[in-house]
Amino acid sequence: MNEDVPVPQVKLKIQNILIQKKDRKPAGFEIISVSANEGESVIELFRRLARENKDLNRIASYALAEDIDAPTAMILNGRFLGPGELAEAALKEGDELTILPLLDGG
Repeated sequence: MNEDVPVPQVKLKIQNILIQKKDRKPAGFEIISVSANEGESVIELFRRLARENKDLNRIASYALAEDIDAPTAMILNGRFLGPGELAEAALKEGDELTILPLLDGG
């Protein structure tokens, strides 16, 4: 990769309930800027984050549906992504990916 070419930055907007920190309230969001390789899909991003960033490993496992007790919804730039779209949605500079827990009940 050419060092002169800036790496696209993607904003992750993660609902606080998915982040277990003592100083976090369940309401609200944590916003984190991460780099995304050009054309990287949402699922590729989370697989890479799971390997490279121990602080985001838990969030990545939720996003990849590896934690069956905590399924999540993904919203890319205001559009809900179904599970089949996570491997197809290519990220670009300035994208905002919101991660929400799915609610269950009746």
